[in-house]
Amino acid sequence: MDHLTVNVNNGQVENLVQDFSQILTSAATDVFGKVKRNVDFKNKLTNKAWFNEECQSVKKEFKIKRNFFNRNKTDANKMAFVRACTKYNKTKKKAKFKYKSTEGHKLSKLAKSNPRKFWKILKK
Repeated sequence: MDHLTVNVNNGQVENLVQDFSQILTSAATDVFGKVKRNVDFKNKLTNKAWFNEECQSVKKEFKIKRNFFNRNKTDANKMAFVRACTKYNKTKKKAKFKYKSTEGHKLSKLAKSNPRKFWKILKK
């Protein structure tokens, strides 16, 4: 801290700010520990096997309508937003159902044709 006060008197503000932020960062790390940040957060939200291209396009349209409604709250915009929300939910539901159905058929066939592989998949 003495070094910081000397820099203030000398007019080296940039060095003062960098040194002070390093002191704060190291003190916070000592107290709270290092925070592990999830860099790939956006992909984790939509990294479902059933989330296909159709879901992505409908989600994009939903977000556009939602943001437009939040900026301009009119009845027409609200109706467009609600329709987009309903369409997005239906699309997700259909995609999940289709995915689960095809996976079920694959597992059923695998159980009959290759039981060893079937049980390895189930253990995952």
